[in-house]
Amino acid sequence: MTVLRTGMGPERAHRAVAGILGEEQWRDAAVIASGFCAGLAPGMHPGT
Repeated sequence: MTVLRTGMGPERAHRAVAGILGEEQWRDAAVIASGFCAGLAPGMHPGT
């Protein structure tokens, strides 16, 4: 199992996942996405 921390926001997530899935060893990998920012930071809302 590999944990890939992408940072906050859809652009960072896309860039990080697209980059790693472009590597030969990860082409057929399963991806599980999870986020907790809105649940942990005051003032943050889902989708931020």
